[in-house]
Amino acid sequence: MAEEACEIEINILGEPIGKQDQYSAAYGGINYFKFNKDETVDISPIELNVATQKKLRDSLCLYYVSGERRAGDILCEQKNNMANAEKLETLKKMIFLTDKLRQALINQDVSSLGGILHEGWLYKRELAQGISNSRIDALYDKFINAGASGGKLLGAGGGGFLLICSNNHNYLKETFKIKTLSFAIDRGGTEIIFQE
Repeated sequence: MAEEACEIEINILGEPIGKQDQYSAAYGGINYFKFNKDETVDISPIELNVATQKKLRDSLCLYYVSGERRAGDILCEQKNNMANAEKLETLKKMIFLTDKLRQALINQDVSSLGGILHEGWLYKRELAQGISNSRIDALYDKFINAGASGGKLLGAGGGGFLLICSNNHNYLKETFKIKTLSFAIDRGGTEIIFQE
């Protein structure tokens, strides 16, 4: 299913996107994906104990920052920027962070999550101009100043949801009065729910 989704979005529709969303949706759970040069994908599930799952769930919340953007435009600029050695080096640093996060989760260490997300967000903002803007940056800084340990803007950027890591989301929700979206980690992945 993930391969078919990639075929449609990337090869047929020509969208300048990666494969991580399709594989995440298809497999569910928490996984480490390695996308190989030969187009194969290695999937390594990361098992969390019950206490770590709860701590992870409690530490994350989505905050709606609104904003309109065309993801394709941002991703196209980001893709073109990979010809720049400095931008490519930034992308390599982001890839290294996935190994760091994987090891933290294998060790059942949720306390490192915020710092890793924060570092990744700082790198991501460097990849293309439309990923963030002054309004989103100011809001993110307010979250950090209010005690959040890190976060990132989801998707291509430009608007949408900030994923924030904090030990006190009740305080953040009360302080900022921003629309939030609770979520859970789906364990099963994509399922057929209707068949004719």
